[in-house]
Amino acid sequence: VIKRKSPVVYFPKIHNSRRQKREWIIPPVSVREHEPPEHNPIAIIRSDLEIIEKIHYTISGHGADLPPVNLFVIDRNTGELNITGMVDREINPSFVTQDLYTLTVEGRDLNGKISGLSSTANTQIRILDVNDNIPTPEKEEYEVSVEENSLNDEVTRIKVFDNDQEFTDNWLGHFDIIEGNEGGHFRFEVDEQTNEGILVLQKVTLKIKYAKNSDPANFFNINPETGEITLNKLPDRESPYVVDGKYTATILAIDNEGPVPKTATGTVVLDVDDDNDNIPLIRNLQPCMCEQAKSLLVTAHDADSYPNAAPYHFKLVDKPGITDKWKILMKNGKIG
Repeated sequence: VIKRKSPVVYFPKIHNSRRQKREWIIPPVSVREHEPPEHNPIAIIRSDLEIIEKIHYTISGHGADLPPVNLFVIDRNTGELNITGMVDREINPSFVTQDLYTLTVEGRDLNGKISGLSSTANTQIRILDVNDNIPTPEKEEYEVSVEENSLNDEVTRIKVFDNDQEFTDNWLGHFDIIEGNEGGHFRFEVDEQTNEGILVLQKVTLKIKYAKNSDPANFFNINPETGEITLNKLPDRESPYVVDGKYTATILAIDNEGPVPKTATGTVVLDVDDDNDNIPLIRNLQPCMCEQAKSLLVTAHDADSYPNAAPYHFKLVDKPGITDKWKILMKNGKIG
């Protein structure tokens, strides 16, 4: 068991005039509320005249001879000031703001006789607050409205009452949203002067993921964190998925916050310019003609677009004894 050392407070020296009655203020003594009276004495009152004569001590005031009576008692011979029970600073409304008992201590000579000379001192017993009161909101339900697209605005204030000592941690409220703020759109701040919770609508940074929804030719890559789109390979205008020089793909923006994921779809249209990367092909490489026929129709095809395709230029491969028997003519825009 650790025994707490009691403070010793002295009456100041009395002036030479023994008929002069003076009042002195003794420094405050602290007692924690709800603490059992296990640390008596809480103070020892002494007079400097004890060395030359016997002094007797008495106390008066609330907590002594006034309600609550005998909460504090003093040993008339030793000056030991004791507490007889637990104190609750919230029981007496005056303690909520004053937080103390003020006792008047009298020291009297002549064995305490009424004819003895006396001196008085005021001693204050300060009640140290503990967090023993539940904060209570002013109302059980609040209904407010906010404008669309407003940010960092004060939505409402929630007043709470707490009987603990004002402007201490025991009194100051702390506010948490335990349900309904899954999207993180609101937060609480505290007004430390009024003990009000301030509900604030705040900007929310969404954690969006990106993915391809359709990319039939696999032309694209997409960064799932930033949504940046890059080419996976060089687009080919002649791909069957390119229509009239345009390639279409779709991407998804996915918000996984909340119980149900939310998605948005975006469309990417890529204009694919033509390059002369295809050779013209003769459609019939082994044409047949009747013995009496005098001409043969030859046609070609090129997968590229204008101007990288038709019109074509035809010529005969030079073979002695054969080439000089044929010539190439245009017929209805085609080679004959």
